[in-house]
Amino acid sequence: MPISTSAMSRVGNLLFSPFSYSTPLTSCLGLYTNTSMCKSSNCPLTYEIPLDPASCFVAVDACIKKLGRIDILFHNGAMLSPIVPVVDHDIDVFNKVIMTNLCGAFYLAKAVVPHMKLVGKGVIVNTASISGVGGDYGLSSYNAAKGGLINLTRTIAMDHARDGIRAVTVCPGFMDTPMSEGVLQNEKLREELFESIPMNRGGHPTEVAQLVLFLASDEASYITGHRKESTKNLSHPAVC
Repeated sequence: MPISTSAMSRVGNLLFSPFSYSTPLTSCLGLYTNTSMCKSSNCPLTYEIPLDPASCFVAVDACIKKLGRIDILFHNGAMLSPIVPVVDHDIDVFNKVIMTNLCGAFYLAKAVVPHMKLVGKGVIVNTASISGVGGDYGLSSYNAAKGGLINLTRTIAMDHARDGIRAVTVCPGFMDTPMSEGVLQNEKLREELFESIPMNRGGHPTEVAQLVLFLASDEASYITGHRKESTKNLSHPAVC
């Protein structure tokens, strides 16, 4: 059975929607969620958990008890940092961005991997960003977190390949999601951004969801720890 963090985000919610997938996912974990968000999710099983190691372990154990096993972990939790120079970045905000984007993935992998080792098979898909590959002006905490997530995922892949566990990272470019609404509402900034994108648009969550489903499937059984960079600001996600 698969689990997903931020399952009520646009990408996460699509993974549990029956509209186009022959094998819809059946359980999820939500980080930094509230009850109303859990109820709005397409997935049939949700847990509201704070972002700390103990809660992640408890939630994973609850999924195991309820469903018997975990085959796929999709970590999609994210927090965008304010666009400011390093010297102006608030330290508490920096730490929160690192916790949300990087530490949560580590906590959940640490909780899930032992269960996957027992059955000799498992897939971890983490959502990073093209910003984690090349960086962006004014996004020090976000760049650091996503770059760290790419290398954390690669390490998981190397450490546990012989346990039958794969780990890959999806690195989207600019996406049309609620997290990017501030940019899209600024007409001048939106025009400049889209002009730099060959497709002249942001990526759609469906495009990422389809990629995640492929990477989590047996069709991608020889893809692990792989890094494929895309040109900066291309709307199609890269696989890292």
